[in-house]
Amino acid sequence: IIQSLALSYSRGLRIKPPPLLAEFSTARVMGMPILAIFAIVLAAVMAVVLARTVYGRSVIAIGQNEKAAHLAGIKVEHTKCFTYLMSAVLAATCGYFLSGFSGGAALNMGEEYLLASIAGGLTAGVGGIAGALNSLIRDIAYMVEEVAKQGEH
Repeated sequence: IIQSLALSYSRGLRIKPPPLLAEFSTARVMGMPILAIFAIVLAAVMAVVLARTVYGRSVIAIGQNEKAAHLAGIKVEHTKCFTYLMSAVLAATCGYFLSGFSGGAALNMGEEYLLASIAGGLTAGVGGIAGALNSLIRDIAYMVEEVAKQGEH
């Protein structure tokens, strides 16, 4: 209801991104979209963070058993807070680049990615590390495919 009211109020207007953002978001390096390269590098960094740092191991422990993680001395609330904060920052960054990539910001932008992101989150929650890595790889492949499709038009 709120989104419908907001769309009605804004009359579905799309706000154009700054030219530099639009150029960067649609740029290609050796034929590959720069955003796809950025996503692959970010995914690799996050995989290393989850596998090799105290923070990453804490996140994994909390995901497997929150009470056991607390009893092991992990600051569960701090770790969860930082994880949600990092997730919000990454989501905002994705929205920022999506606005440049799609030619502007609108209230309904990103709807086509909603189902894949929900499915990825559900899959990551099943099977611990294996589910998370499988979800990460699938989401990156999906994103690269979508960016490549957009580049064909």
